[in-house]
Amino acid sequence: MEKTRILCLDDSEIALEMLEATLSEEGFEVFTTSNWPEVNSYIFREKIKVFLCDINMPGLTGVDLCKILKESVPDIKIILFSSLEKGELRKLSSSCGADGWISKKDPPELWGKKLLHCLSLQC
Repeated sequence: MEKTRILCLDDSEIALEMLEATLSEEGFEVFTTSNWPEVNSYIFREKIKVFLCDINMPGLTGVDLCKILKESVPDIKIILFSSLEKGELRKLSSSCGADGWISKKDPPELWGKKLLHCLSLQC
């Protein structure tokens, strides 16, 4: 069975390393970048199915990037990732059309389970 390919965008290398380790354990094929201009090429070159995006990125916010991608690649699943308060994260996720959200404040070992939940249900 082919693994679901996920691209993680965050400006923190530590967060990217933790995401890669955690999501790989859940069976995802994980690609990471800290550079939002690379996102489009990754999505098409690597046939990415899920995009996990930090909200507070320099240059272009994750919310803006979500809106752009939902128009240009409507089949991709987008999950916002942030340390914002959960209520604010939920609101932002809903307002930009994201498929779900994960809080950085949750223990990293729960990130993969939360992602699987978001992909199977609307969170």
